[in-house]
Amino acid sequence: MRRPRLVVVVLLSPVALLLAQCSTGTPEAATTRACERAEDLAAALASLDETIGEGAPLADVQDAARRAEDAQGALDDAAEDLARERVDALDAAWERVDDGVDALADDAAVTAGADRLREDVAAVEDARADVVAELGC
Repeated sequence: MRRPRLVVVVLLSPVALLLAQCSTGTPEAATTRACERAEDLAAALASLDETIGEGAPLADVQDAARRAEDAQGALDDAAEDLARERVDALDAAWERVDDGVDALADDAAVTAGADRLREDVAAVEDARADVVAELGC
């Protein structure tokens, strides 16, 4: 009966090797990547905040929000195992921004809601700063 176990071990060994190669490496490397993604999010949030304003073209705000959402997702992926509680708070804050952008009227320009959206972006920045503090960036 040892033969089936040997077959299982032989079959699973390449899978284990692949998983090991796909790992994030050292905790320090994972933290460095998460800190870099946090910097990317800070830049994207600053760009979004600059874009929001009375009379700003809706398409520009949506594009800036999409870039910030991509950066937030990258940070979420990079830091999920390092600072889960802080990342969850960041996700919740981002949802408010996402909902705010979705709620903007389909006008050619952003008029109503700009102040509220700026407040929501500031809350995401605060949550991002908490993640950075947790990671020790």
